[in-house]
Amino acid sequence: MDDDEKPESLTLYSWEQDIVRSWETLEEDETGKIKDLSSFERSRVKRKRKNTQQNVRRGLIRFLVLILDLSREAKETDVKPSRGEVCLSCAQKFLYSYFNENPISQLAVVVLRDGVAEKLSSMGSNPRQHSEVVKNANQKGFYGNCSLQNGLDVALSLLHSIPSYGSREVLILYNSISSCDPGDIRQTIEKLEKERIRCNVIGMAAELYILKYLAARTHGSYFVCMNESHLLELLEDFVVPSALIENNTKTALVRMGFPTLKAYKEPKVCLNDKVLRNQVFVCPRCECCYGEIPIECVLCGLILVSSSQLARSYHHLFPVANFHELEEDKYKQR
Repeated sequence: MDDDEKPESLTLYSWEQDIVRSWETLEEDETGKIKDLSSFERSRVKRKRKNTQQNVRRGLIRFLVLILDLSREAKETDVKPSRGEVCLSCAQKFLYSYFNENPISQLAVVVLRDGVAEKLSSMGSNPRQHSEVVKNANQKGFYGNCSLQNGLDVALSLLHSIPSYGSREVLILYNSISSCDPGDIRQTIEKLEKERIRCNVIGMAAELYILKYLAARTHGSYFVCMNESHLLELLEDFVVPSALIENNTKTALVRMGFPTLKAYKEPKVCLNDKVLRNQVFVCPRCECCYGEIPIECVLCGLILVSSSQLARSYHHLFPVANFHELEEDKYKQR
């Protein structure tokens, strides 16, 4: 992703960013010394990276449906400025990280509002498109009840036709403490389990049994965030592909092509967005023109990627070996 595609919240000036109360990170230890808790947080992150599982089978191509709860519970201000605003802001940052680490994967955005589920963006690899719809998702406001079942039904319809080699996932940011559903939600959960779709949930309010049940049945995870920074930390855990469950995906060879970037004097029509461009990516099989990659050729079905995008997705399968952490005190100058 280019720098101009980053979410607006990542390019704000210092006086436009959220308030950082640095004095709240100070704490007195057992010896009476004042220590910065942020240093302990950095150490915790290092330990977490050190414990990253090695030699684990992960999904190279992911298909993720991001479900955002924008019902009236999103107006609650226990998280400033509101649950909904924090949810959308963190979702934008997650989108940037997701496509930065999984450039050949795809994602769709669904919102829950007024008892219905609305698909904001279709399954695709365009981070700019997804970020824009998430940014403008609050224009209609936060109102109505939340229907978890309707959201899962939409996610099921989006992931039902995904090829067997793809890893199918659902990530839900849930603001409500209830769900107003038109039918038996357990039947929908059984369908998700049968289709081997993993559902992960992050709650912004209290823990709910139905969300915990959903995550357990689909072999997913369920967390409840404490604040905005904790929410970002939880979302980062879903950037790296999770370990695959046995028999959830089939091993298959996927045909991919490396398109050529060509410049023409006369503009060419790009099949992905019907826009005229002088500089296009040309499919090596059928010579169709596209304005961006990665993308699946609409004519021949070949997945068009660049070598760098493939390498960035492939490195999750064989991560760098863990470094040996040394104690800093041993190497301080006396």
